[in-house]
Amino acid sequence: MNDGTCSGDGAVLTEPPDGDDPPVGTGAGSLEVRSISEDEFAEHVRAAEEVSYQQTAEWAEARGGAWEHELVGWFDAVGRRVGASVIRYQALPVIRYRIAYIPFGPVMDWGQVPIGGVLGSLRRYLEGRRVFAIRMYPPLHHRTWRSSTVHRALADSSLQHLAHVRPDAIDPVAVRVVSVLREQGWRPLDDDEALESTQPRFTFRIPLAGRTEEDVFAGLTKAWRKNIRSAARQGLEVEPASRDELREVHRLHVETAERSGFAAHPLSIMEFLWDRSNSAGPFALDVDLGRHEGEVLSGIITASVGRVAYALIAGNSAHRRELRASNAVYWAQIRRSIGRGATAYDLGGVRPSLDADDPRVGLLQFKIGLGGEVNEGIGGWDLPLRPALYSAFMRLYPLHSSAITALGNRVRRSRAGGSA
Repeated sequence: MNDGTCSGDGAVLTEPPDGDDPPVGTGAGSLEVRSISEDEFAEHVRAAEEVSYQQTAEWAEARGGAWEHELVGWFDAVGRRVGASVIRYQALPVIRYRIAYIPFGPVMDWGQVPIGGVLGSLRRYLEGRRVFAIRMYPPLHHRTWRSSTVHRALADSSLQHLAHVRPDAIDPVAVRVVSVLREQGWRPLDDDEALESTQPRFTFRIPLAGRTEEDVFAGLTKAWRKNIRSAARQGLEVEPASRDELREVHRLHVETAERSGFAAHPLSIMEFLWDRSNSAGPFALDVDLGRHEGEVLSGIITASVGRVAYALIAGNSAHRRELRASNAVYWAQIRRSIGRGATAYDLGGVRPSLDADDPRVGLLQFKIGLGGEVNEGIGGWDLPLRPALYSAFMRLYPLHSSAITALGNRVRRSRAGGSA
């Protein structure tokens, strides 16, 4: 794992660029963590500059299953709420000790809080709640590469990984947070140790703040602009889906998952999110279909949280691919996001490989055609509170996870065989 900043030759830097001391405190502070109501949490989310969809009660409930969740807030000495988070818990069998999991949180202005105090108060709170370890993915972008930079890197056969490319921006706050996490005994996770597939280190988004629809369209590659116009000329129509048409989105999503080798979300999650969505926020859902002569060829589900729109679930048919239905649907959603005043449209994870022979490079090439940027997060971090239990968990959880995945694959294959 590369947790430092990276110079042009790939050397790791342990301090922020130019030696600047970022405007972040690291003292213990006088913060307190306590449970808050759903209304209090929603109020915090609405006021925040940026919030991941994974830091919503709606997403926590949708993921449910063996997980419970709690909403908490960080309060200073005068009772002012300075942060909030969804914490999800999964219990170990029999002994009932739990792992506490914070996906893309807590929600706070990391540049204006005492980081040491945030981490210390979280530890104190969870030590009294039968938690053997804390796993957290802070929502910070460590390094950023513009699409033009990635295009040039893809054309350079000597470069095999985005980490070897000089970034266009480095966030000193993220660098400092990594430093404090290490100081307080947190352990950085390898990417393959994630509890869920929804924690990519590298993500892609299109900045929209201060940009018009014309500005964003001009920033697309020539191929993207051509595909959008061609789809319209050939009669491809993009329209909002009804709840019943979530089945069409799911059908395409499963088809895409089987073609690309990832685990598909169940239809039940899509239906649950639809039912919990609220156009007034903080979690608003949009589902759009790309249809040609009555046939649905593409479907995309997007959640708007705060001022960022997140493409959550997508599915595309292998039939009539020359119509470029997904290009048209994405563009319709981007236009809507601009009209609503969104600051960004986030298309989720990308692989950092630049190897032309890697089949996953195609997704990166598809997304950077939209003219946005690739962001690298600081990844996941564990704090063991009961080392023996944590060690056993780290040994056994991959086996449990593999068994569940294998079982799911067998069920899907048997269903496919039964319906043939």
